[in-house]
Amino acid sequence: MSRLVSIQRNGNAAILTLDNPPVNAFTRALAEATREALLTTPDAQRLIFTAAGRIFVAGADIREIERITRGELPPHMDYLNGLLNSIESSGRLVIMAINGPALGIGLELAMAGHYRLALSSATLGLPEVHLGLIPGAGGTVRLPRLIGPAAAEQLISSGIPIPASQALSLGLIDAVCESNLIEHALTITHGRPTGCPPDLLAAERARFSATLQSPRARTLVHLFFAERELTKIPFLPPDTPALPITSASPTRLETPAGALALHPTPGRVTQIRATPQTPPPLLATALAHLKQLGQLPILCLHPTAWLSPSPASLPYALRPSDLTVLAVRGYNLPPESITPFQNAPS
Repeated sequence: MSRLVSIQRNGNAAILTLDNPPVNAFTRALAEATREALLTTPDAQRLIFTAAGRIFVAGADIREIERITRGELPPHMDYLNGLLNSIESSGRLVIMAINGPALGIGLELAMAGHYRLALSSATLGLPEVHLGLIPGAGGTVRLPRLIGPAAAEQLISSGIPIPASQALSLGLIDAVCESNLIEHALTITHGRPTGCPPDLLAAERARFSATLQSPRARTLVHLFFAERELTKIPFLPPDTPALPITSASPTRLETPAGALALHPTPGRVTQIRATPQTPPPLLATALAHLKQLGQLPILCLHPTAWLSPSPASLPYALRPSDLTVLAVRGYNLPPESITPFQNAPS
């Protein structure tokens, strides 16, 4: 556990540093390590939470959320609520030294503290809506008490993080500093708990559990991973250099190593027709070219046909490009999330 949360003493303060690279995702293991750190510092009158690296906490364990949406785990993450409630009601001054992005459960953790100090480069937000979810660890309860209902609704419904300067003007954080974050945190001697009613926290947990089981969440969590898999091509070495392009059109890319057929798909996805025998430099050139155009590439390993989505019978709107991503990623999505795919003529 000491690898995930280190403890440094400074007078009557205990500095708890979260360290779960690369983005300090708040996994079950990190939550348990944090709980143990609280138990091993009973004599500390002040607790200062910060994180290693350049990110405070980027969010919850998305792999765990994925397993919940797929029915492999129970539809709740109550251990997060219990931990944050115990931090807020610990009877000690809890200072959140926010050294970088505090997103999702990262912001909810920060709001469970009594004083929030952030680097000027930090950002804060609740992006759960992009996964078809609502905040589930006090975000919808604590946030309105800090910045008011209207600003809280905007932050939650947009899912867009805000800079530290804006968070300060809203009252979401108490102070901003340019450097020496921990030195500043050690000077803090007062704070303010949000004082969340237990019945409202329980209602939020129930709504969060319901969204975890929704078809929309299952689909959007799938898409989260799908878009990160698009350029992971087994037969393309990662250091393959791109070649100069001799000619390019919406449907064909030519280089000294040969030509590739391209198929723009509605949205921001372009399919690439290739095979495992396609020269790696040619494929690397196509990927680099599409990235420059702001397109997401999909490899279509079929000799004569493109993947073609048919979204007409979807119960709610998804981009056609998203459906193509779903087909290529090959997850076990629920039947209500996608419609059959057909091979379209070239």
